[in-house]
Amino acid sequence: MFQYLLIETDEKYPEILALYERNQDFFALSQSSAVTLAQVDADVHAGPENLAPENKKYFLITDDNETPIAVLDYALGYPDDQTVFIGLLIVDKIFRGQGLGHKIVAEQLAHFRSIGMRKVRIAVLDNNPAGLAFWQGLGFEIIEKNKHSTDGDLVHVLSYTL
Repeated sequence: MFQYLLIETDEKYPEILALYERNQDFFALSQSSAVTLAQVDADVHAGPENLAPENKKYFLITDDNETPIAVLDYALGYPDDQTVFIGLLIVDKIFRGQGLGHKIVAEQLAHFRSIGMRKVRIAVLDNNPAGLAFWQGLGFEIIEKNKHSTDGDLVHVLSYTL
């Protein structure tokens, strides 16, 4: 159903930027400027300090017709060897409400379990109640409230046991 294209070059950056631009409502939660190709590049390459490069994954997710529907970013083995930290999941707003986000997460949870991960964590912006409800609806539980992220944003950290 979904194709996960691992982004390793800038070839797909224009498609990712177009998806970002259609979802400016998400970015407006944490920034006042428009999204740019430089931001796409930063998102593709940014990761926790001391994370092995092969453990940083950024995907453009498409349907069977290669239509971009989402982006997913995660770090394997962070903050510990058996945890995956999802840094970003954006389902294009033109596809929201169809259950695609839930299906993507379900596929990823199964994948993480199959490679020996035990937990999944995510930080949700404090001013994103829809995002918080989405992740809690999938069984993620808040383990830290009102924490400052590495970017300085106020977040809630959620965890899911596989």
